[in-house]
Amino acid sequence: MSEPASIKPRTWRPIALWSAAILLALGLAWFVGAVAVPVWQTRAAVKKHAINSDFIGAVRSLGGPEQAASKLRFYFLLPERWTESRWFAARLLGHCGPSAAPSLRRLLRAPESESTDVRIQALDSLNDLAPSSAVPELIAALEDKDPTVRSMSAKVLGRIGPQAQEAVPALTRILTDIYSNTRCSAARALGEIGPGASEAIGPLTKAGVDPEGEVRAAAAEALKKIRGEEPKP
Repeated sequence: MSEPASIKPRTWRPIALWSAAILLALGLAWFVGAVAVPVWQTRAAVKKHAINSDFIGAVRSLGGPEQAASKLRFYFLLPERWTESRWFAARLLGHCGPSAAPSLRRLLRAPESESTDVRIQALDSLNDLAPSSAVPELIAALEDKDPTVRSMSAKVLGRIGPQAQEAVPALTRILTDIYSNTRCSAARALGEIGPGASEAIGPLTKAGVDPEGEVRAAAAEALKKIRGEEPKP
């Protein structure tokens, strides 16, 4: 009878374990380098420069507008208790150029997790950038419970201008807002949208008898712009 073949040791198990350990180490290294370090740098920069509202210095310390926008994106994914001066960070995004728009849009989509101050600063930043991509979030913000958020959202939509035409129905609704600042901002925004806001002519005409003179003036100016009337010299 022939000798039984010897059982070969299973060498794949230690290889698999080593491979898993290497992959885990690589993943950890990526997380530290791509997420943890940038977040730590951002937190330090925000804390340092928020004292004097030094936006230019903060952008420079984060590597310029593009890198600052990228680092701030991760920063706002963290819970508020792990971050510093989120209001300053939100305003800082306005100094980072168009690449900051997605982060600003996300801030408007999270009224339950971001404070009113942070969202107001995000709106200020959006007013600087005026990205048409933010129109859906701005329309939703017109229904915000805070009157300043509503008013500023209308202001940004006006800054975007004709590209914000889809906001006309929502802007028309807040022409009857309880706060005059919001009504005024809505009328001005409709005027900046121009002829594309023709469906608002009726409500703007009614706003011409608003109790507040500033609202009446804004409505009258908006009607001229929508109708394409030349301003008087």
